[in-house]
Amino acid sequence: MPLYKYRVDESGSLATCVIANEAEPATLRDPDNAVFVLNFRDVVYGRVANENGVWTIRYIDGSWESLM
Repeated sequence: MPLYKYRVDESGSLATCVIANEAEPATLRDPDNAVFVLNFRDVVYGRVANENGVWTIRYIDGSWESLM
């Protein structure tokens, strides 16, 4: 099942319409192994990951901090 479809808005522009916003039932997600990307306006600033039981933010400039 697709997660979105395209439609034409009032001005004639092509727009994306989300039709499903859920994970498939067979998908297993483990938050302890997940990696989250920090971005703003399509610019990546770093990532957040669980490293040895501590959530750590690693920025692209090499600095880091832990979330406690």
